[in-house]
Amino acid sequence: MDGSAKAAPSVIRMSTASVEPRHRAQLIGDIMAQEIVGGTIRPIDDTPIVCHWSLAFVGPGAIITTVMQSGMFGQRTADQLRDGDDGVSIFIGRRGIARFDQNDRRERLLFGEAMIVAHARPIAIEWPHSDLNVLRLPRSVLPAITTVEAAGGRRLAAATPVVRLFTAYLDAVTPAAAGTLPDVAARHLAELSALLVTTAAGRDAGTQCSGPAVQAARLAAIREHIALRFADPGLTMARVAAAIGLSERSGYLVCESAGVGFSEMVLEVRLSRAREALASGFQGRLIDLAFAVGFTDLSHFNRRFRARFGMSPGETRHRPQ
Repeated sequence: MDGSAKAAPSVIRMSTASVEPRHRAQLIGDIMAQEIVGGTIRPIDDTPIVCHWSLAFVGPGAIITTVMQSGMFGQRTADQLRDGDDGVSIFIGRRGIARFDQNDRRERLLFGEAMIVAHARPIAIEWPHSDLNVLRLPRSVLPAITTVEAAGGRRLAAATPVVRLFTAYLDAVTPAAAGTLPDVAARHLAELSALLVTTAAGRDAGTQCSGPAVQAARLAAIREHIALRFADPGLTMARVAAAIGLSERSGYLVCESAGVGFSEMVLEVRLSRAREALASGFQGRLIDLAFAVGFTDLSHFNRRFRARFGMSPGETRHRPQ
């Protein structure tokens, strides 16, 4: 494990790769109790525990964790609830499977799904093999909601709009979490988490679906999807909006409210990636580069590139760096 105090750096990385199997459960339990929530860890049968964590501290008591682990069983018992931790953890399934048992609910978490875990209730989790993202938040940063405990053990399907929104925003801010996460992003995460918890508890969350956190998350989700799919020449708002659970019209309204255009966002990503490739020594044909970043016409690529950067792609390639 490497890391230091939460102030700087704000990331702890832990791996069991160099730890003897018999010591792994104790190590993980100690780190979990110190940084996330108190509990106990043990192997599943005789399977060696394998665990790789990256914990990014993004605010007082708030942690974004990237997890790859297997062969592990975790439990927070009634006795351990005496520590007074009444926070919440939101799990997003990335690969494999995890099994949760809380509030007499037994659920399996699969790819793209969300699971709410209330720290103030006993919980048992089995990780035969799981890749996950986890957001841990203290109760104090959540808006005034009374549904945290009731939502514990609830699973939300990947197609649920609020899950798509939450996941997209978490993906967008996670790379920045290795540094200092802006206060506004931390606040948006808390508000989106409250929306997710409220939805999981079966309450009407409609009044929260148009606030600044939701709009920021929607814009971040649009940008994230563009960054992933910019090379597709057929990328449209209809396809991007559908991927994040919005209608095409709603997608355009999100961009309009932020003062940006969808086509301009796509164009900026494509041109920026082309410039980065040229600056990194791209030696292929310019038409191949144009196609690789999503253009279908070389002359259009050249015009747009010159308009954006003041020189052609060919001039950029031969300019001394």
